[in-house]
Amino acid sequence: KHTRGVAVGNNKAFLVSKPVPSVGGGMARIKICSVGICGSDLHAMKFPIQQEDPSVIRGHEVVGRIAEIGPGTTDLKIGDRVVLEPLKACKVCPKCLAGRQNLCPKLDIIGVMSDGGMAEEVVVPTTSLIVLPDNVSFSVGVLTEPLAVLIHAFRKAGWSPDTKNDSSVVIFGAGTIGLMGIVAASRFGVTNVAISYRHQFQADVAKRIGKLVGVLVETIPHHEVVSYFEGREKPDLILETVGGKANTAVESVDIISPGGTIVILGLFDHDAPRPHLFPIVCKEVAILGSNCYDRSHSTSDFLLSLSILSEHGESLHSCLVSHSFSLEQAEEAFAVAASKENEKALKVVFTLDE
Repeated sequence: KHTRGVAVGNNKAFLVSKPVPSVGGGMARIKICSVGICGSDLHAMKFPIQQEDPSVIRGHEVVGRIAEIGPGTTDLKIGDRVVLEPLKACKVCPKCLAGRQNLCPKLDIIGVMSDGGMAEEVVVPTTSLIVLPDNVSFSVGVLTEPLAVLIHAFRKAGWSPDTKNDSSVVIFGAGTIGLMGIVAASRFGVTNVAISYRHQFQADVAKRIGKLVGVLVETIPHHEVVSYFEGREKPDLILETVGGKANTAVESVDIISPGGTIVILGLFDHDAPRPHLFPIVCKEVAILGSNCYDRSHSTSDFLLSLSILSEHGESLHSCLVSHSFSLEQAEEAFAVAASKENEKALKVVFTLDE
Protein backbone atom coordinates (compact mmCIF):
# COMPACT_ATOMS: atom_id res chain seq x y z
CA LYS A 1 0.00 0.00 0.00
CA HIS A 2 1.29 3.46 -0.94
CA THR A 3 0.41 7.01 0.06
CA ARG A 4 0.85 10.17 -1.91
CA GLY A 5 2.50 13.06 -0.13
CA VAL A 6 4.13 16.45 -0.63
CA ALA A 7 7.91 16.87 -0.60
CA VAL A 8 9.87 20.07 -1.20
CA GLY A 9 13.22 21.04 -2.68
CA ASN A 10 14.90 23.14 -5.35
CA ASN A 11 12.39 25.91 -4.65
CA LYS A 12 9.32 23.83 -5.50
CA ALA A 13 6.76 21.47 -3.93
CA PHE A 14 5.85 18.20 -5.62
CA LEU A 15 3.92 14.97 -5.07
CA VAL A 16 5.72 11.74 -4.23
CA SER A 17 4.44 8.21 -3.62
CA LYS A 18 5.82 6.12 -0.76
CA PRO A 19 4.93 2.78 0.86
CA VAL A 20 2.86 3.07 4.04
CA PRO A 21 4.88 1.46 6.87
CA SER A 22 3.39 -1.46 8.77
CA VAL A 23 1.73 -0.55 12.05
CA GLY A 24 3.75 -2.07 14.88
CA GLY A 25 3.32 -1.91 18.61
CA GLY A 26 2.76 1.57 19.98
CA MET A 27 2.06 2.94 16.50
CA ALA A 28 -1.07 4.07 14.65
CA ARG A 29 -1.98 4.75 11.05
CA ILE A 30 -3.74 8.08 10.61
CA LYS A 31 -6.02 9.02 7.73
CA ILE A 32 -5.22 12.69 7.25
CA CYS A 33 -8.08 15.20 7.25
CA SER A 34 -6.22 18.52 7.28
CA VAL A 35 -2.61 19.69 7.44
CA GLY A 36 -1.13 23.19 7.46
CA ILE A 37 1.81 24.66 5.57
CA CYS A 38 4.25 26.13 8.08
CA GLY A 39 6.83 28.83 7.48
CA SER A 40 9.45 26.16 8.16
CA ASP A 41 8.10 24.18 5.19
CA LEU A 42 8.57 27.24 2.97
CA HIS A 43 12.05 27.72 4.42
CA ALA A 44 12.94 24.08 3.69
CA MET A 45 11.77 24.48 0.11
CA LYS A 46 14.55 27.05 -0.40
CA PHE A 47 17.10 26.37 2.34
CA PRO A 48 16.91 22.83 3.77
CA ILE A 49 18.79 22.48 7.06
CA GLN A 50 21.29 19.71 7.65
CA GLN A 51 18.88 17.37 9.49
CA GLU A 52 16.25 17.54 6.75
CA ASP A 53 15.93 14.80 4.12
CA PRO A 54 14.83 16.49 0.87
CA SER A 55 12.67 13.48 -0.02
CA VAL A 56 10.73 13.54 3.25
CA ILE A 57 6.99 14.08 3.12
CA ARG A 58 6.37 17.39 4.90
CA GLY A 59 3.56 18.25 7.29
CA HIS A 60 3.68 18.63 11.09
CA GLU A 61 0.43 20.61 11.65
CA VAL A 62 -1.75 17.52 11.34
CA VAL A 63 -5.24 16.32 12.25
CA GLY A 64 -7.00 13.14 11.17
CA ARG A 65 -8.73 9.90 12.16
CA ILE A 66 -7.13 6.74 13.48
CA ALA A 67 -7.49 4.06 10.81
CA GLU A 68 -5.38 1.32 12.43
CA ILE A 69 -3.71 0.79 15.82
CA GLY A 70 -0.84 -1.54 16.63
CA PRO A 71 -0.81 -3.77 19.72
CA GLY A 72 -0.24 -2.34 23.19
CA THR A 73 -2.36 0.81 23.02
CA THR A 74 -5.47 1.00 25.22
CA ASP A 75 -6.28 4.72 25.46
CA LEU A 76 -7.05 5.23 21.74
CA LYS A 77 -9.37 3.48 19.31
CA ILE A 78 -10.00 3.27 15.59
CA GLY A 79 -12.08 6.24 14.47
CA ASP A 80 -10.77 8.65 17.11
CA ARG A 81 -10.30 12.22 15.88
CA VAL A 82 -6.74 13.20 16.76
CA VAL A 83 -4.14 15.95 16.47
CA LEU A 84 -0.48 15.09 16.06
CA GLU A 85 2.14 16.40 18.48
CA PRO A 86 4.95 15.77 15.99
CA LEU A 87 7.90 15.19 18.32
CA LYS A 88 9.29 11.64 18.32
CA ALA A 89 11.83 11.37 21.13
CA CYS A 90 13.73 8.61 22.97
CA LYS A 91 11.65 8.96 26.20
CA VAL A 92 14.56 7.88 28.42
CA CYS A 93 17.15 10.69 28.33
CA PRO A 94 17.21 13.38 31.07
CA LYS A 95 15.50 15.91 28.79
CA CYS A 96 12.65 13.54 27.93
CA LEU A 97 12.20 12.50 31.56
CA ALA A 98 11.85 16.21 32.43
CA GLY A 99 9.11 16.59 29.80
CA ARG A 100 11.42 18.50 27.46
CA GLN A 101 11.29 16.09 24.55
CA ASN A 102 11.89 19.00 22.15
CA LEU A 103 15.52 18.97 23.38
CA CYS A 104 16.05 15.20 23.12
CA PRO A 105 19.39 14.47 21.39
CA LYS A 106 17.61 11.81 19.31
CA LEU A 107 14.64 14.04 18.44
CA ASP A 108 12.79 13.29 15.21
CA ILE A 109 10.32 15.99 14.17
CA ILE A 110 7.64 14.23 12.16
CA GLY A 111 7.13 16.05 8.87
CA VAL A 112 10.60 17.60 9.04
CA MET A 113 13.07 14.77 9.65
CA SER A 114 10.76 11.84 8.86
CA ASP A 115 7.62 11.47 6.75
CA GLY A 116 4.75 13.60 8.01
CA GLY A 117 1.12 14.35 7.45
CA MET A 118 1.13 16.27 4.20
CA ALA A 119 -0.12 13.00 2.76
CA GLU A 120 -3.11 10.71 2.55
CA GLU A 121 -1.92 8.62 5.50
CA VAL A 122 0.93 8.56 8.00
CA VAL A 123 2.10 6.07 10.65
CA VAL A 124 3.13 7.70 13.93
CA PRO A 125 3.65 6.78 17.61
CA THR A 126 0.42 6.69 19.60
CA THR A 127 2.16 8.75 22.30
CA SER A 128 2.26 11.62 19.78
CA LEU A 129 -1.54 11.65 19.39
CA ILE A 130 -4.06 13.69 21.35
CA VAL A 131 -7.80 13.20 20.97
CA LEU A 132 -9.54 16.36 19.76
CA PRO A 133 -12.29 17.73 22.02
CA ASP A 134 -15.78 17.23 20.61
CA ASN A 135 -16.18 20.96 19.97
CA VAL A 136 -12.91 21.29 18.01
CA SER A 137 -13.40 20.49 14.32
CA PHE A 138 -10.61 19.27 12.06
CA SER A 139 -10.48 22.69 10.41
CA VAL A 140 -9.87 24.27 13.82
CA GLY A 141 -7.66 21.47 15.16
CA VAL A 142 -5.08 22.15 12.46
CA LEU A 143 -4.27 25.37 14.37
CA THR A 144 -3.29 23.46 17.54
CA GLU A 145 0.39 23.11 16.69
CA PRO A 146 1.17 26.75 15.75
CA LEU A 147 -0.70 28.03 18.82
CA ALA A 148 1.27 25.61 21.04
CA VAL A 149 4.47 27.18 19.67
CA LEU A 150 3.41 30.57 21.08
CA ILE A 151 2.27 29.12 24.39
CA HIS A 152 5.73 27.60 24.76
CA ALA A 153 7.34 30.96 23.95
CA PHE A 154 5.47 32.73 26.75
CA ARG A 155 6.39 29.95 29.15
CA LYS A 156 10.03 30.21 28.10
CA ALA A 157 9.85 33.86 29.17
CA GLY A 158 8.77 32.65 32.62
CA TRP A 159 5.12 33.63 32.32
CA SER A 160 2.20 31.59 33.63
CA PRO A 161 -1.26 31.25 32.04
CA ASP A 162 -4.44 32.54 33.67
CA THR A 163 -2.66 35.22 35.71
CA LYS A 164 -3.05 38.98 35.31
CA ASN A 165 -0.02 40.54 33.65
CA ASP A 166 0.63 44.26 33.29
CA SER A 167 3.79 43.78 31.23
CA SER A 168 3.98 45.26 27.73
CA VAL A 169 4.48 42.92 24.78
CA VAL A 170 5.75 43.52 21.24
CA ILE A 171 5.49 40.91 18.50
CA PHE A 172 7.71 41.23 15.44
CA GLY A 173 5.84 39.77 12.49
CA ALA A 174 2.15 39.36 11.70
CA GLY A 175 2.20 36.02 9.91
CA THR A 176 0.35 33.10 11.45
CA ILE A 177 2.85 32.65 14.28
CA GLY A 178 2.88 36.35 15.17
CA LEU A 179 -0.91 36.54 15.07
CA MET A 180 -1.11 33.45 17.26
CA GLY A 181 0.99 35.43 19.73
CA ILE A 182 -2.00 37.72 20.29
CA VAL A 183 -4.17 34.69 21.08
CA ALA A 184 -1.61 33.24 23.48
CA ALA A 185 -1.06 36.65 25.11
CA SER A 186 -4.70 36.76 26.14
CA ARG A 187 -4.32 33.47 28.05
CA PHE A 188 -1.22 34.81 29.80
CA GLY A 189 -3.11 37.81 31.17
CA VAL A 190 -1.85 40.40 28.69
CA THR A 191 -4.28 43.19 27.77
CA ASN A 192 -2.13 45.23 25.36
CA VAL A 193 0.05 44.02 22.48
CA ALA A 194 1.91 45.89 19.75
CA ILE A 195 2.60 43.93 16.56
CA SER A 196 4.61 44.85 13.48
CA TYR A 197 3.32 44.10 9.99
CA ARG A 198 4.46 44.26 6.38
CA HIS A 199 1.04 44.19 4.69
CA GLN A 200 -2.14 46.04 5.65
CA PHE A 201 -4.29 42.90 5.56
CA GLN A 202 -2.12 41.45 8.34
CA ALA A 203 -2.76 44.51 10.50
CA ASP A 204 -6.50 44.21 9.86
CA VAL A 205 -6.51 40.55 10.95
CA ALA A 206 -4.45 41.40 14.04
CA LYS A 207 -7.12 43.90 15.11
CA ARG A 208 -9.88 41.31 14.50
CA ILE A 209 -8.10 38.71 16.61
CA GLY A 210 -7.48 41.22 19.37
CA LYS A 211 -11.19 42.02 19.59
CA LEU A 212 -12.01 38.32 19.59
CA VAL A 213 -9.74 37.44 22.53
CA GLY A 214 -9.97 40.71 24.48
CA VAL A 215 -6.54 42.19 23.75
CA LEU A 216 -6.01 45.80 22.68
CA VAL A 217 -3.74 45.56 19.62
CA GLU A 218 -1.55 48.36 18.31
CA THR A 219 -0.35 47.70 14.75
CA ILE A 220 2.92 49.25 13.56
CA PRO A 221 4.40 49.14 10.04
CA HIS A 222 7.55 47.05 10.25
CA HIS A 223 9.90 49.83 9.16
CA GLU A 224 8.52 52.18 11.84
CA VAL A 225 8.93 50.00 14.94
CA VAL A 226 12.15 51.53 16.25
CA SER A 227 11.00 55.11 15.70
CA TYR A 228 7.59 54.29 17.23
CA PHE A 229 9.21 53.51 20.59
CA GLU A 230 11.36 56.65 20.70
CA GLY A 231 10.06 58.58 23.69
CA ARG A 232 7.59 55.80 24.58
CA GLU A 233 7.67 53.16 27.30
CA LYS A 234 9.76 50.23 26.11
CA PRO A 235 8.35 46.68 25.99
CA ASP A 236 9.10 44.13 28.71
CA LEU A 237 8.78 41.16 26.37
CA ILE A 238 9.44 40.84 22.64
CA LEU A 239 8.51 37.83 20.54
CA GLU A 240 10.51 37.69 17.30
CA THR A 241 8.67 35.60 14.67
CA VAL A 242 10.16 36.88 11.40
CA GLY A 243 13.60 35.32 10.97
CA GLY A 244 15.12 35.08 7.49
CA LYS A 245 17.35 38.03 6.69
CA ALA A 246 15.34 40.49 8.77
CA ASN A 247 16.97 43.05 11.07
CA THR A 248 14.48 42.23 13.81
CA ALA A 249 16.97 40.73 16.30
CA VAL A 250 18.94 43.97 16.21
CA GLU A 251 15.78 46.07 16.48
CA SER A 252 14.56 43.96 19.39
CA VAL A 253 17.69 44.78 21.39
CA ASP A 254 17.30 48.44 20.44
CA ILE A 255 13.78 48.79 21.84
CA ILE A 256 13.63 46.27 24.70
CA SER A 257 13.23 47.67 28.21
CA PRO A 258 16.23 47.28 30.54
CA GLY A 259 15.87 43.89 32.19
CA GLY A 260 13.49 42.76 29.46
CA THR A 261 13.26 39.46 27.63
CA ILE A 262 13.46 38.67 23.91
CA VAL A 263 12.20 35.28 22.73
CA ILE A 264 13.40 34.23 19.27
CA LEU A 265 11.05 32.00 17.28
CA GLY A 266 11.97 33.02 13.72
CA LEU A 267 14.35 30.92 11.65
CA PHE A 268 17.20 33.26 10.70
CA ASP A 269 19.53 32.87 7.75
CA HIS A 270 23.23 32.55 8.55
CA ASP A 271 23.95 36.03 7.18
CA ALA A 272 21.12 37.80 9.03
CA PRO A 273 22.10 40.96 10.96
CA ARG A 274 23.08 40.21 14.55
CA PRO A 275 22.80 42.50 17.57
CA HIS A 276 25.87 43.85 19.31
CA LEU A 277 26.63 42.34 22.72
CA PHE A 278 27.36 45.65 24.49
CA PRO A 279 23.72 46.84 24.84
CA ILE A 280 22.66 43.31 25.78
CA VAL A 281 25.08 43.39 28.71
CA CYS A 282 24.37 46.98 29.75
CA LYS A 283 20.58 46.53 29.67
CA GLU A 284 20.73 43.01 31.15
CA VAL A 285 18.64 41.68 28.31
CA ALA A 286 17.65 38.00 28.32
CA ILE A 287 17.59 36.51 24.82
CA LEU A 288 15.97 33.08 24.66
CA GLY A 289 15.40 30.61 21.88
CA SER A 290 12.04 28.87 21.76
CA ASN A 291 11.86 25.54 19.94
CA CYS A 292 8.49 23.90 19.33
CA TYR A 293 6.71 22.89 22.58
CA ASP A 294 7.08 20.44 25.44
CA ARG A 295 5.32 18.60 28.28
CA SER A 296 7.25 20.04 31.22
CA HIS A 297 4.14 21.63 32.79
CA SER A 298 1.14 19.95 34.40
CA THR A 299 -0.89 21.09 31.37
CA SER A 300 1.26 20.60 28.27
CA ASP A 301 1.60 23.29 25.62
CA PHE A 302 -0.59 21.25 23.25
CA LEU A 303 -3.34 20.70 25.80
CA LEU A 304 -3.40 24.39 26.70
CA SER A 305 -3.60 25.19 22.99
CA LEU A 306 -6.61 22.88 22.62
CA SER A 307 -8.24 24.54 25.63
CA ILE A 308 -8.00 27.94 23.92
CA LEU A 309 -9.27 26.55 20.62
CA SER A 310 -12.24 24.99 22.40
CA GLU A 311 -13.27 28.52 23.33
CA HIS A 312 -12.29 30.60 20.29
CA GLY A 313 -11.52 28.05 17.58
CA GLU A 314 -14.18 28.64 14.93
CA SER A 315 -13.72 32.42 15.03
CA LEU A 316 -9.93 32.06 14.90
CA HIS A 317 -10.25 29.76 11.91
CA SER A 318 -12.20 32.40 10.01
CA CYS A 319 -9.48 34.96 10.82
CA LEU A 320 -6.41 32.84 10.14
CA VAL A 321 -7.09 30.13 7.56
CA SER A 322 -7.00 32.01 4.27
CA HIS A 323 -6.66 29.22 1.66
CA SER A 324 -7.40 25.51 1.31
CA PHE A 325 -6.06 23.13 -1.36
CA SER A 326 -5.98 19.46 -2.30
CA LEU A 327 -2.70 17.52 -2.34
CA GLU A 328 -2.79 17.61 -6.14
CA GLN A 329 -2.50 21.40 -5.90
CA ALA A 330 0.73 21.26 -3.87
CA GLU A 331 2.74 23.54 -6.15
CA GLU A 332 0.00 26.17 -6.19
CA ALA A 333 -0.55 25.89 -2.43
CA PHE A 334 3.11 26.55 -1.64
CA ALA A 335 3.22 29.41 -4.14
CA VAL A 336 0.24 31.05 -2.47
CA ALA A 337 1.69 30.50 1.02
CA ALA A 338 4.91 32.20 -0.08
CA SER A 339 3.13 35.13 -1.75
CA LYS A 340 1.81 37.06 1.23
CA GLU A 341 0.94 40.39 -0.34
CA ASN A 342 -0.53 39.26 -3.67
CA GLU A 343 -2.62 36.42 -2.25
CA LYS A 344 -3.27 37.86 1.24
CA ALA A 345 -2.17 34.48 2.55
CA LEU A 346 -2.05 33.60 6.22
CA LYS A 347 -2.51 29.94 7.15
CA VAL A 348 -2.69 27.80 4.02
CA VAL A 349 -3.91 24.24 4.51
CA PHE A 350 -4.46 21.03 2.61
CA THR A 351 -7.95 19.64 3.21
CA LEU A 352 -8.41 15.95 2.50
CA ASP A 353 -11.51 15.00 4.45
CA GLU A 354 -13.77 16.41 7.15
